[in-house]
Amino acid sequence: MWGNSLGWGISALIVLLVGGWVYFIERGSSLTPTTAFSANPANFEPLRFPELPKSALPPSGADAGPLYRSAMDLYFQDRASYSNFAAIGTLDSPLAKKLPAMEPLVEAANYGSMSLFTDKPSEIVNYNLNKPSLEALETLGKVCVDRLALLHQRAGNKEQAIKYYRAGFMLGRHLANERVNHAELALGLQLLGKCGPMLAKLNDETGNPVAAAAYREFDAQRIAFAQSIEPTLRIVQAVDAKTVGAHTGDLFELARRSKERMWRVEALMALGRVRYFAGAGGTAANQRVAMELLREVAEHDEDYVVRTAAGAARNLTVEEHRMQ
Repeated sequence: MWGNSLGWGISALIVLLVGGWVYFIERGSSLTPTTAFSANPANFEPLRFPELPKSALPPSGADAGPLYRSAMDLYFQDRASYSNFAAIGTLDSPLAKKLPAMEPLVEAANYGSMSLFTDKPSEIVNYNLNKPSLEALETLGKVCVDRLALLHQRAGNKEQAIKYYRAGFMLGRHLANERVNHAELALGLQLLGKCGPMLAKLNDETGNPVAAAAYREFDAQRIAFAQSIEPTLRIVQAVDAKTVGAHTGDLFELARRSKERMWRVEALMALGRVRYFAGAGGTAANQRVAMELLREVAEHDEDYVVRTAAGAARNLTVEEHRMQ
């Protein structure tokens, strides 16, 4: 009797162990399914960034990229002066006369298009916490907007204030329109948020209500645009285990079929992190397929920016991931 009971107990234990082993094997070989997010075709369409009326845009469609590159080079030659002026500069400060980077920045406001990072995406499409190129543009934007434009406005120099606010606005517009990744878009939106309302106000004060209304309408559209991208942004930039684990399937879909390049870039970078952090309920299959997809995109995608993102994600090391 006892022998039979012991035998049945051992058999039951074996069944449980085998069943558990089969479950974990199956679990590890299955991709995380997509959510309702991927069932909505609108989430895969190109973003439609707001635009000013043609009458308020530069007459020239030329590329402002070389001018911004020149401004960045001048900044790197004398970072301290620009950083100091951005923090405490005044119009009568000696530093105010030592800001040569402002000339190409102001000139670039007369150009209608920009290609700055499209040909050199690795400058900002990477896992580095510090991105010198964006740091340069952010500091130059502060010099232009938070100092020169605002100080001239307070001094009653409205035309000068408009000149610098417009330079900051157009820098923001160019960055937002290029948006090779979200960091570039975010800086663009930040500048537009500072400059749009001020340009509306100053154009009202200088007797140009049509332009004032255009800037005011643009700013309302900018706010709506920023709100509209939040759902996707929460998925591609998630770092908490629950969100990462639940939306890995959506990341694969965005990386493969989004018509918005920025979302493909961000999804691919997120999949690079999935290789080391699958999230709550994540599977080994997610990590394996992520590596396969990154390799395929890095070697064969038609878009150089997207290939760069996939390459950075494929080459992310565990040590680099721990620094995130």
